[in-house]
Amino acid sequence: MKFLVDANLPPALARWLATAEDEAAYVDDVLDAPASDESIWDFASARGLVIVTKDSDFAARAARDQTVRVVWVRCGNLELKVFEAWFGARADAMRRLLELDEQLIELR
Repeated sequence: MKFLVDANLPPALARWLATAEDEAAYVDDVLDAPASDESIWDFASARGLVIVTKDSDFAARAARDQTVRVVWVRCGNLELKVFEAWFGARADAMRRLLELDEQLIELR
């Protein structure tokens, strides 16, 4: 799996997602900041990346345009360690759903 972590999430998430099997990049590391939603979508589409974001616009677009898969993170602002635990508790389920080719995954 290849992930693109949106700028509205911590850069550390890209490191957490990168495993022996998976790759991950932070949007500000691969696109000029601030990157527009359109440029992020196009970048992900061209490279087969899954966008991980808190932006509901990407979730809505994934429902209409199935060229990019989206993981929509639905939590409030959390301290980094709390967010890491929150995301970690959902990461295995997220990966299973991606392996099943789900287009839009909402993490709550």
